[in-house]
Amino acid sequence: MALVGRTCVVTGANSGIGKALVQRLVQQGANVVLACRDVKRAEETVDALKKEEKDGQMVAKELDLASFRSVREFAEGMSGEPIHVLLHNAGVMMPHAVLTEDEVETTLQVNALSPLLLSILLRPNLEMAAKGGEKRNTRIVYVGSSLEKNGDIQSLLDGTMFKGVASFAPEDNSWWRPNVKKTMATYANAKLVGTMCSYRLAREWDHLEGIGVYVVSPGVVNTSLNRFLPVWLRTLIAPLQYLILRSPNQGAETPFWAATCDDPLVLQGNGQYFKDLKPHRSSETSRSTELQDEVWKRCMSALKADLPQTSAQTKETDTIF
Repeated sequence: MALVGRTCVVTGANSGIGKALVQRLVQQGANVVLACRDVKRAEETVDALKKEEKDGQMVAKELDLASFRSVREFAEGMSGEPIHVLLHNAGVMMPHAVLTEDEVETTLQVNALSPLLLSILLRPNLEMAAKGGEKRNTRIVYVGSSLEKNGDIQSLLDGTMFKGVASFAPEDNSWWRPNVKKTMATYANAKLVGTMCSYRLAREWDHLEGIGVYVVSPGVVNTSLNRFLPVWLRTLIAPLQYLILRSPNQGAETPFWAATCDDPLVLQGNGQYFKDLKPHRSSETSRSTELQDEVWKRCMSALKADLPQTSAQTKETDTIF
């Protein structure tokens, strides 16, 4: 897919996989928006990349996925701008439960709810880019994780996931303390939600042939996400991380491919999952359309105050959009 002059948005773009994606996109002639919580760091990333990519068209914009207000403001700031590629790369893995200003657990909001909200709010931009183009010439790529297979669907369906404390009971004070098992469980649940919502979004928008929605696994990558692990664990894995973990540039390979390639594997179907440049089966739970519908309903309920009116109004027999 030709990228010259096309606009691409990359969340979490100031380091790691995001930064590598920006560089790859710029090298292909794309205009890239670095959507980041820390705008100063994003601007520093732009300056650093311009030393290597002198003709690169890049701009940093503020986007804090831990704030639905910030997501809305970012979308409003992109009004009237066609977006050809939306790469949901940003992620967080909190060592303990922290509520956002929206009273949602941070790991869940950043990894799942805010990316879904951003996709919905940017639909006009994506449709503008897709108009008159070829099939799936505009794409949303959600950077997932193989850890979604460890997600606990019961914590989603019994409601505890959506009470602000992820899969931990609010009366259990231990959820405030760093705990590797809980950190990984929360992250796995959030990535499961993000994957399921991406699949459901692909079904909802399948009639929009110009837009494709995909999920990718970058593999196990050495990124700043590891900073959220306890110090003892980071110290333990430090000597091995460069030997057993992929580099950010290697981790960017499949997301970039899914976002830009003309491979029939991508073009032939919507709502696919890719790993290592080929189709991959995510968990059985994530592929259940019945469970997708239930998780989607709960997510849409959490987002209803921030959704466009036409998206928030739903009927049991109608599609949401």
